[in-house]
Amino acid sequence: MLSIETLVEGVTTGRVSRRGFLQGAVALGLSASGAVALLEACTSGTQGTSAADLTFVVWSYGVETIKDNIKKLEAKVSGLHVNFQDFAWTNYHDTMVARFAAKTPTDVCYGSDHWLSEWAAAGWLSPLEQKYPNLNAYTSDYFPYVIQGMTYQDKNYGIPYYADTWAFLYNEDHLKKAGISQPPTTWGIPSSCCSHRTTPARSKSGRRWSFHSTTATFSMTA
Repeated sequence: MLSIETLVEGVTTGRVSRRGFLQGAVALGLSASGAVALLEACTSGTQGTSAADLTFVVWSYGVETIKDNIKKLEAKVSGLHVNFQDFAWTNYHDTMVARFAAKTPTDVCYGSDHWLSEWAAAGWLSPLEQKYPNLNAYTSDYFPYVIQGMTYQDKNYGIPYYADTWAFLYNEDHLKKAGISQPPTTWGIPSSCCSHRTTPARSKSGRRWSFHSTTATFSMTA
């Protein structure tokens, strides 16, 4: 029975042609762009490499800066050659999962705290202390919450290159008109305030303000 798994296995072992892979992937419901990205993930880096080759995979952001840093690294480390590959953010997770499943050579890659537990639990990532213990020395340069994002089951799996800082902004006049005397100090407060303001008796104008994050959405109607 045709499946993505059989297509991946077929194209990586040479039993399925690139054209056959794309036709089969589209037939299974993948978009054309998704099928191409998956094919690239399965076939990139499968050629023979020397001991000094390093395959580095990232999502497509700041590519020129990355390439410039790679040139500096290759100039500093004699005999090193970095095979650089980048993929669109929208397909990155699925592309990397396909690479891991197909055992496509991948030495270093961008990761996210969104997927860390999935990738680490599957055995696709190695803890720093297992292969690169010296890198753990850099963790003291980061705030604890940044390192926590790269930690799974008490083991560190990466060195962050950026982190987000969240801020809660509010309109003091709107809060006062809504009967709220001070800004919230816990996440439970905006939730209860929004519920309070969205009751039919208090919904006069029908206007709605919302607060949105990746984990929750709160709205307020006046």
